[in-house]
Amino acid sequence: MKKNLLIVSVLLISTLLQAQNTGKNAATAIPYDQAVMKAHEDTLIKMFNNIRTQPKEEDRFNACYKFVPELVKALKEPGSFYYPFDSLKGVSIVKPEDDSFRIFTWMVVKGNADNIKTISYKYFGAIQINNPEKLELIPLDDKSLTLIAPEDKVLSSDEWYGALYYGTHTYTYGGTTYYLLFGWDGNTSMSDKKIADLLYFQEGKARFGAPVFEVLSPITNTKSTKHRLVLEFKEGSSITLNFNKEENKIVYDFLAPEDETAAKIAGAAFSYVPDGTYQGMELNPNTGMWEARPLVLKGVSMDAPPRPAPVLDKKKTQTGNFMPPKNKKDKKSKTPKRPRP
Repeated sequence: MKKNLLIVSVLLISTLLQAQNTGKNAATAIPYDQAVMKAHEDTLIKMFNNIRTQPKEEDRFNACYKFVPELVKALKEPGSFYYPFDSLKGVSIVKPEDDSFRIFTWMVVKGNADNIKTISYKYFGAIQINNPEKLELIPLDDKSLTLIAPEDKVLSSDEWYGALYYGTHTYTYGGTTYYLLFGWDGNTSMSDKKIADLLYFQEGKARFGAPVFEVLSPITNTKSTKHRLVLEFKEGSSITLNFNKEENKIVYDFLAPEDETAAKIAGAAFSYVPDGTYQGMELNPNTGMWEARPLVLKGVSMDAPPRPAPVLDKKKTQTGNFMPPKNKKDKKSKTPKRPRP
């Protein structure tokens, strides 16, 4: 009798341990088919290389239009939301802390590689919602080249201010979850831009921008309220724009004209360079405003996020290469002292 009880006990313990192990494996198992997703990624890598290397603008865009449905096909696979696509260089993928969505962004070079002055960029993007039942994808249509006063507008996914996103920060105000997005825009051969935008969802639709950014003018030193922060600066300069967790603030380089001549030219943001000080914005929990905080220095990383460095010549047109940031300032740049607030 005791022998039978011992056998039953051993079998019961074995069954329980097996059930626990199965539960652990189920909890830690990846939700996608690795081989299937890797095959999709390999195909996408080959197709994206055509976007980066075709010498003619028409061919680059045609390659992009073929790339898009292939990406959608890959994202329709079960569990695709958790596949990192980390070998797909040139496509930026950012995801907020709450894991509710992720954003794909990439760019296509416009213009003629024989004349660098003609170069500009068209951005493409899509928001993949974290829905295990089906693919929910919000396409983003870049209108940045035709938007007038984008700093003063709420934009939809159909009139997106295009950029390559490199960072995000999540916060809640008034019962709504907001997502700060930080992006890079190659702009022109003379200047680059960095953007701090705001994303939120209303009735399942993406909305960008809100009048919550208190911006300090580098010229007049006055404050104004904007829907997004757009920093334009001299091509080749490296600036910081991101959310700094130690400061609990948006932190960015303060920009100033590189010399007295440039300071007198209206709209000469292409000549602006970092002046060695930092500007901050801190969330006011009572108003939802990101209020200006000048001369933020503590805890600021001197390394800006990587910026794509497109290489253009007659033999090769290449975009989307993420290069290490340049830490050295332009030695020829002589910036006037920044006025104190």
